Amino acid sequence: MKTTLAKSASGGDGDPYLRRLGERVRILRNQRGMTRKALAAHAKVSERYLAQMEVGKGNCSIVLLRRIARAIGLPVTQLVREGDEPLLDLVLLTQFLERLSPDMLVEARKLVTEHFSSPSQDSSTTSGFGRISSPTRSVTRFSLAGSASRSRSCG
Repeated sequence: MKTTLAKSASGGDGDPYLRRLGERVRILRNQRGMTRKALAAHAKVSERYLAQMEVGKGNCSIVLLRRIARAIGLPVTQLVREGDEPLLDLVLLTQFLERLSPDMLVEARKLVTEHFSSPSQDSSTTSGFGRISSPTRSVTRFSLAGSASRSRSCG
């Protein structure tokens, strides 16, 4: 009985997802050079609550998670994701592309496609790239993990 209580008090038998979420918050906070006190103030949550969350004890509401994510400078989807962490460059590139206007996004897509596609590769099998053909023209598209897919008219 004492062992069970000790485990509960230390978070030893807490939910694995909550522990990973708390660890992710702590790592991201540290990567940005933020103290717990600074993040708590920016996110408008108590420092104690944030400390509990970072050790996997806090079962946070989506509203509080959104505040914490915004204070860290990430979309909430990056904070709550399951599985392996995406490469930082992919996260930063995705955030950059999401801020572009539709016309600028088309231009960015063209530049990336021209730069990274080689004529010897079959573009339909290249990871993340594909060709959509129509009788009038061909449109190259690519997708980034975590980005909403955008469809373009080819007519």
